[in-house]
Amino acid sequence: MKAVNLLLALAVGSMATGAVAAEKYIPSLYNFSVMYDFNPVIGKVKELTTHIISKDQGYDYKINVSLTPDGCIQSLTRTGKYAYGEAHLTKQGQQLTGTANNSPVAYALDEHCNLTGMSDKYGKTTYRTNKAGFIVETTLNDRRFSSHTYNDNGSLVRAEFYMYDGTVLPTEVTYKDEVMKPFDAEIKTLSPVGGSYYARNVCQYDKRQVPVKCSAFITETKDGVAKEREDISSTEVVYY
Repeated sequence: MKAVNLLLALAVGSMATGAVAAEKYIPSLYNFSVMYDFNPVIGKVKELTTHIISKDQGYDYKINVSLTPDGCIQSLTRTGKYAYGEAHLTKQGQQLTGTANNSPVAYALDEHCNLTGMSDKYGKTTYRTNKAGFIVETTLNDRRFSSHTYNDNGSLVRAEFYMYDGTVLPTEVTYKDEVMKPFDAEIKTLSPVGGSYYARNVCQYDKRQVPVKCSAFITETKDGVAKEREDISSTEVVYY
């Protein structure tokens, strides 16, 4: 997970909210938002476009996702200036395949288009999901890589990332108004070897609670030196 449009992709809840309580997050859209750093939205999404700018890091890129009426991702692209390059994925049978991070990648999907695994140059990743279809644990080459804990409302409150040297990177998430402002959150990560990451996200919402514009105020501290920056994202959605 990169520190761009937040661990916030990871930080949003999986429960429906507010006036659109009958709507929920599409599991495939939610899970890919975790991996590709964009904000998912609830409802029957046809197309989602996110523009992310991080002037301090030199990022300026767009992510576009298109889905079928039954919630299958048909394509996902990332274009523009980004540290890990562009991404171009399309659905082929029970896989979402193409290139990402400058190398081939293939995501395995089940019969409901939910994510089950991924193969790339680093090896094989396996995903375990809860009943709602959201990732709760990942393994990389048969070694535990991450775990995610949700509260009773379905919102993520803790994530842990397990390094090969045995260290654990814990991330805590808190919300200002979990129901009406699901993307307004604070994320804190402490490294066992020193250093920290803190992000405060503030968004503007439309009537369907789409985070149309967000500012992430980020402070990263290493060796006693704190660096601050602001990342900005905007989101547009077309529904069925």
